[in-house]
Amino acid sequence: MAFLGKAKKQDLVLLAEELGQKVSDKMTNIDLKNIIVGSKEYEEEFVRAQLSVILQERFERESEEKIARQYVIEQQQREFELEKMRLEIERSRFDSENLSPLKTSVRDLIKSLRIST
Repeated sequence: MAFLGKAKKQDLVLLAEELGQKVSDKMTNIDLKNIIVGSKEYEEEFVRAQLSVILQERFERESEEKIARQYVIEQQQREFELEKMRLEIERSRFDSENLSPLKTSVRDLIKSLRIST
């Protein structure tokens, strides 16, 4: 029964339900362990194997969720970098378009100053 102590509450809930026991959210880990051990379906080796399967499934699910979250983060990062590049290109284009008239007006100013003096 010591192996039940290493399980999380969600694992114990699933195990109890698989043994045909009714559980509620208000039950503690101790309550769940007592229900599992007190079940007429309780056989230590069977329960140990069932818990092992439940744990393995949870680990796999958590791993898949972690990979999916990482994929989303990487996708968002790529989109951010792409948008950043677009904005930089747009800014450089805008700067070059606005710089040309400025160069012309500076030349005109210099010419007008030369003429005035």
